[in-house]
Amino acid sequence: MAQGIFLEQAGDLDINKERAVALGGVTVASGRGGVRLRADRAVIWYRQGGKRDALGLPIQEIYAEGHVIFELGDDTLMADRLYFHFGLFEGKAEGVRLALRNLTKWIEEEDKVDYGRGVYRGPRRGAGSVQEVYISADEILIRGPFLYEASDAEVTTCDYGEPHYSLRAAWLEVSEGRNVRIRGATARFLGVPVLYWPSLTWNMDWNPYVPVVRPGTSSEFGTFVESEWTLYAGDGIRLRADVDYYEKRGTGYGAQLRYRAKEMRGELQTYSIRDRGDDELYLPPGESMERERWRVRWLHRHTLGFDWELYTEYSQSSDRNFLPEYFEHEFRESKDQESLLYLKKIRDHWGMTFLYQARRNDFQSTVEALPRTTLEIVKAPIVKIPLIGRPIYYSQRTELANLRFRPDDEFVRTGIDVDRNGVFFPKSAGGPFDLDAPILGTYDPAVYDLDGDGIPEFQPRVRSWRFDSFHEARLPIPMGPLTLTPYATGRYTFYERTLLSDDSADRAQTGAGARLDTQVHKTFDVKIPSLRVTGLRHVFSPSVQYSFRYLSTKGPEGFIQFDAIDRLDEMEAITLILRNRLQTRIAARPNAKEGGPKTLDVLDLEIEASYFPSRRDRLTRRRFSNIDFDLRTNALPYLSLYSRAGLDPEQGTFETWSVGGLTIKPGSYMLGLSLRKFQPALLATGNDRSERHLIWGGNVHLTPKWAVEARGQYDVRARQVVHQSYSIKRFFHKWVLVVSVGIDEGRDEKSISAYFTLRDFDSPPRIVIGGRQDFPGLPDVQ
Repeated sequence: MAQGIFLEQAGDLDINKERAVALGGVTVASGRGGVRLRADRAVIWYRQGGKRDALGLPIQEIYAEGHVIFELGDDTLMADRLYFHFGLFEGKAEGVRLALRNLTKWIEEEDKVDYGRGVYRGPRRGAGSVQEVYISADEILIRGPFLYEASDAEVTTCDYGEPHYSLRAAWLEVSEGRNVRIRGATARFLGVPVLYWPSLTWNMDWNPYVPVVRPGTSSEFGTFVESEWTLYAGDGIRLRADVDYYEKRGTGYGAQLRYRAKEMRGELQTYSIRDRGDDELYLPPGESMERERWRVRWLHRHTLGFDWELYTEYSQSSDRNFLPEYFEHEFRESKDQESLLYLKKIRDHWGMTFLYQARRNDFQSTVEALPRTTLEIVKAPIVKIPLIGRPIYYSQRTELANLRFRPDDEFVRTGIDVDRNGVFFPKSAGGPFDLDAPILGTYDPAVYDLDGDGIPEFQPRVRSWRFDSFHEARLPIPMGPLTLTPYATGRYTFYERTLLSDDSADRAQTGAGARLDTQVHKTFDVKIPSLRVTGLRHVFSPSVQYSFRYLSTKGPEGFIQFDAIDRLDEMEAITLILRNRLQTRIAARPNAKEGGPKTLDVLDLEIEASYFPSRRDRLTRRRFSNIDFDLRTNALPYLSLYSRAGLDPEQGTFETWSVGGLTIKPGSYMLGLSLRKFQPALLATGNDRSERHLIWGGNVHLTPKWAVEARGQYDVRARQVVHQSYSIKRFFHKWVLVVSVGIDEGRDEKSISAYFTLRDFDSPPRIVIGGRQDFPGLPDVQ
């Protein structure tokens, strides 16, 4: 950073061999940007023999005084006097006010964690936030890039000359990672000391020590006050306490510990309440609500070295309704509550994993892995074919697992399965099921084989070792504008026991197929200056694939159904995919900070359908699959429309569909609308269980000080609004007042709440009573 510092401007300049005296308005800048100094006058020491350029003298040291403004990246230092050595990047400022500006990048985490049951993406965060910290002192030492030290200093986030609130520090240091370490801190409000604290550390990515209090009222919970209190915010550690009072339910207590170090990070969350009210959620017959209600959850991620990573999770709660009642947002939108230990190592084309997963909540249906180990190779080139100059790509996945299916204990007792999708009643009269009896004799097709295809949808608690090894070889062959990719597959699976006996069983499967694809495009000279459109290009990408899984020595009948591997059967399919994209190049705005024109997909339409010539697939039992449509449009840079649909060609009806749009104007408004049809029931029962919902949401900034937000969901079939919420925000200096009203017709609940929050960390309020708000301090562990 010290290289390339030059004198840019001076009203009067006196130069000798070693130094120069500049008067009348001095400007010093870096040729690469990031460093800039302005002052009334300065003494400059420059490197002898240093190469000049268009900017002027190559500077080594500088002493400046008189309205000094020194900019280091996003930091701004205003001082009466300043000495700085650019070579050592050290200096001292007197009579100074330092503004530390930190862009908190909480945008959207793409942490992907594969727990052996699919990939989970981390939660979305806000669109970004800026926090400024101001430090005033008689003297501040600059120790390095963005490193500062001061004594008898005042720290605040209030940008007024006389701050409304501040911390008076006997000593402070701004270190790496934007940590502000303080010793001898005295909190002051309107200049009056109110609290003394011997030492603390403040990370600028955090919002520490400012309690969040949310009072309100709800028809189900009565008058309530929710509060979050930061107890400690040190280097890589944040400890928070939650204290909530609900008039009709009681007082709840919780704690959250987040920690982060160089090789690890994690979170521990607890909450408990002695509940004296009643849930309005469904409970199975004979199951009563717990009075002592609680939850505990621990997530931990650790980098072990040699490309190994460790993930652990422990999740347990007192009863099935506790999370949906008190943590509804987490229950509906986060990953399932699990308890597991997961190890993975990924390197080049191969990877290996180890998973141990056991159920802790007896009201969940789970396939336990006790344990599961895998070795996987993905598209590794093995042999190059001379005639075509392309290699054969080899992929394989080999797994050894001890699996156990454990259904919800309530289903075992009564024959009623309760899950997020609703309530399912088996054909026969309810249980109980004898899980301790021998495997042979406990299987009743009338109960477990619900659709009569020989594959049980539900089964007793059974356990078996399973070895499965899948192999595939692909060879892309260029054929002019086309690419033909034939492939062959093989699979072998061994079971320690089957569903109906303790005898072992195995099966082998082979398959083959080919994929033919190409891409053609044409550019049209279309210009729309008002939309900054500089041209249009049509890209057409068709592909057709033939797949044939044949010579399966056994069907899926009789095997314990742990996952999709056990359902595999002989299958023949022809799949057609047609993708059309209409693209344009959007010219950059005149004052844009980033680059040139950007590519924008004005329209992206993908159509996919499969045909089963021999109808070998016993699961679908259909000649044609659904015709899936996926349409996305971006008519303007801030407007997007989308539509998804699945058409059953045999019935001529859409099984699922959704259509919606989103428009965003940064700093002004965000509006979204979605209409969808979906099937919530786990199994079809001959009745139309589909649901149609109209979902809307958005926020509009009416003025710089006022904004409104609305969300809602309308049940088209029931012709009623099942959920709606409205919020009004009033922006003050550094603070936001949020008043929120929520109506949930499904739970017959009405609520109203009001609270203050820091303006920099403002986020949409949670309408659900007892919901928790994510804290942008430590990265979330998934």
